[in-house]
Amino acid sequence: MDAKICSKCNDEEANQVFPCDSCKEYLCAQCADLTPSEMKCLQLKNKRKLIFLCSECETERSENLDDRQLNHEQAVESLENNATDPEEYENMKDRLSDLEKVLDDLKNNVTVPEHYENLNGRLLDLEQAVESLKNSATHLEEIEDIKSRFSDLEKTLEDLKNNVSVPEQYKNMNDRLSDLKQAVESLKNNATDLEEIEDMKGRF
Repeated sequence: MDAKICSKCNDEEANQVFPCDSCKEYLCAQCADLTPSEMKCLQLKNKRKLIFLCSECETERSENLDDRQLNHEQAVESLENNATDPEEYENMKDRLSDLEKVLDDLKNNVTVPEHYENLNGRLLDLEQAVESLKNSATHLEEIEDIKSRFSDLEKTLEDLKNNVSVPEQYKNMNDRLSDLKQAVESLKNNATDLEEIEDMKGRF
């Protein structure tokens, strides 16, 4: 059979037939229900921008696009439900900086400099961990938990500011810093890059 005969009506007299860009079957202008302007675009061949699909391929393409869009929407919704604003991490980083300044004020007053250096090192580790999580998404419940722990630590430091000679206060702060470090490490291991959300949104 001539490759340029319409596969639908088999009309050998049809002088305007066009191949489907997907299955490569030929269809005449009448069977493909093409308008004069569409026919003109298709005749441009390599320079044309119009995609021509037979009805079967058009239906299949539409169903595939619908499925892909649904999958992307569900993925984005799932990520967004577990995402938090990067400003939350910026806020925590700022609060850590404030705590570091408080420790600097205490540096010349504490009775055990080695203990100060140990706590200061842990605080720096936390600040680096929060910085690495700045653009990541995680469960909001865990974020709220770590924010609450920061608040408790701030209160402890304020108490220390007025009474730096009480070793129990330092032990309390040491324990809270350890808990905070574990919480941040947990967040880091479960973090999802927010760029995935933006990437999926860009596909719609």
